[in-house]
Amino acid sequence: MKISAVTSAKAIKPTTSPQLTRDETYRKNKTMTNNALLADGFSEALIGMGNRFTYDVAVYDYTKCIEILAREMPEDEAVEYFEFNVIGAYMGEHTPVFVTVGSTPQQEG
Repeated sequence: MKISAVTSAKAIKPTTSPQLTRDETYRKNKTMTNNALLADGFSEALIGMGNRFTYDVAVYDYTKCIEILAREMPEDEAVEYFEFNVIGAYMGEHTPVFVTVGSTPQQEG
């Protein structure tokens, strides 16, 4: 799994073609800078685009990313691999963001 630059910098008419991956759909339908980065191999986990300060970033579902890796390795190894090699691969301001969907932080009482 590697992180690569998005190549599209202009908006194109939305499409509903089921053949497109989520990465392709966002590349075609969203206006992004040429510097936004996508994590290769995790198109199923892409949930949208976001901003870090003034930088465009791809936003991925952390749990879905682990599920994708767990198809090829045990889950504990998938977590270790993902956290070290993907989350730990800071590529600058446009590095993707990985979020845990549907969880809320525990509040201390």
